[in-house]
Amino acid sequence: MNKKELFSQILRLTADITGVSVDRITGNARDVESTDARYIVATLLHERGFYPSQIAECLHRQPRGIRWLLARQATAMLRITLGNARTVAAAFT
Repeated sequence: MNKKELFSQILRLTADITGVSVDRITGNARDVESTDARYIVATLLHERGFYPSQIAECLHRQPRGIRWLLARQATAMLRITLGNARTVAAAFT
């Protein structure tokens, strides 16, 4: 599986789990739900070997913002959602 396919699958998976549309995840929305969904996508991609610059390109962000996102402390609910996403993502990666 190439990186574009992996990104696309993780993006769709995150959209399904969080209920946040793909357009909001990749867009400029700054609400909590969109930012949390971006965090999940960035974390899953980073765990699969993507560099922050590659993640930034996929999400239409700056690498500095992705590094900040990956370094942030997740809330309890976000950790639970990320755990669910990891479980589902493990099936196709």
